[in-house]
Amino acid sequence: MKTFAMIKPCAIASGKDLSILADIKDAGFEIERSAELTLSQEDAEWLYREHAEKAHFNDLVAFTISGPVVIMELSSNSDSTALDFRRLMGPTDISKAEPDTLRARYAEDFRRNAIHGSDGSDSAAEELEHFDALLSSS
Repeated sequence: MKTFAMIKPCAIASGKDLSILADIKDAGFEIERSAELTLSQEDAEWLYREHAEKAHFNDLVAFTISGPVVIMELSSNSDSTALDFRRLMGPTDISKAEPDTLRARYAEDFRRNAIHGSDGSDSAAEELEHFDALLSSS
């Protein structure tokens, strides 16, 4: 099974991206394809479309396009790759994150939480399809 993940601009700017990539691999995920790029506003709006009616949407999009990100197609032998990766990431609210999660180790705050991951297999398929051309160009 596969899932989509993205290392956010804050983690790249602070030099945490290589450690995050190593932790992802150490947790048993394969990085099938990846690309470092700056997302377009349209791609960021699409990625976070479920937040479009929320007050923080514009700030979230602006932050996401503020610098380079690393988008990734991840795989594992599990039938629940997306959910397994969500567990590795930890919750968006980093105050609730277990110490061994990526967000507990690398996040700065609620918005600058270091990494995005698909919330399930359906969204993983949608996100991988949406970003396929960008991943293929890496």
